[in-house]
Amino acid sequence: MKKLLTLILVVLMAVSVLAACGDKGENNTNTTSDVAITQGDNAVDVTIPVTTEAPTVNTLTEDVLFGKWNMAVNMIDLVTFAMDTEAVLGEDEKQILEASFDILEPMFEGIEFNLDVEFKTAGEYVITISEEKMETMVTDLSDNIVNYLKNGGLEDMLALQGMEISMEDFEEALAQQGLTMDDYYDVMSEQIKTRINVEELFGQFDEQSGEYAITEDYLLIDVGTEEDLGISSKFKYNFDGTTITLLENVDGEVHPYTGSVLTKTE
Repeated sequence: MKKLLTLILVVLMAVSVLAACGDKGENNTNTTSDVAITQGDNAVDVTIPVTTEAPTVNTLTEDVLFGKWNMAVNMIDLVTFAMDTEAVLGEDEKQILEASFDILEPMFEGIEFNLDVEFKTAGEYVITISEEKMETMVTDLSDNIVNYLKNGGLEDMLALQGMEISMEDFEEALAQQGLTMDDYYDVMSEQIKTRINVEELFGQFDEQSGEYAITEDYLLIDVGTEEDLGISSKFKYNFDGTTITLLENVDGEVHPYTGSVLTKTE
């Protein structure tokens, strides 16, 4: 777990520094409801069909779990976890993240860290990260940052640096260097991709393995957090026949995977 968190923190710190410096199917039950509609002096009874979803039946078993899944971890949740957990960040790193969180939040909105999880027999699982998925995450993040800057975020970022300058003056300063705003955004995009070196990150991550267990009440994914951080990896969960959503930790503790969604791929 600490190895994975280290990779994630590299991404978080790169962006913060940038900010600082620049059931298998659904059954529906139909009912009806009588609503009185008044038009002028006439009242007309109209029957309006109302559709309610039947409750999801939890049918997640070890046989269903067996195989390969994509696990999408929300980056904002990881940022929050990193800031709230003393064992993850040094004091300097924590201060940087806290100071730039208002900027980091929209930058990371909708960004997911995708892991490949294979549940094997005998209660064993393996986690890997594909270079392709990591590359996609960095590209999505870069696009997110540029869109954020274009939609007013640049002013917030400059203010964080203590630069009191209007966008007109900023654009004029760029023009004096022979640059346009589009040139500036292209430079920012390349900077984030350079700071987050996908090949280097990918080379740092080794295949991770652990134990899992499934009951009607919880899914245990032993990712080493209990040993590393003193946090249980036993989750309440929801299974809709296609995806598994990891809900709160059964012990009520904060966990970096809370809210993650697993989708079966094989």
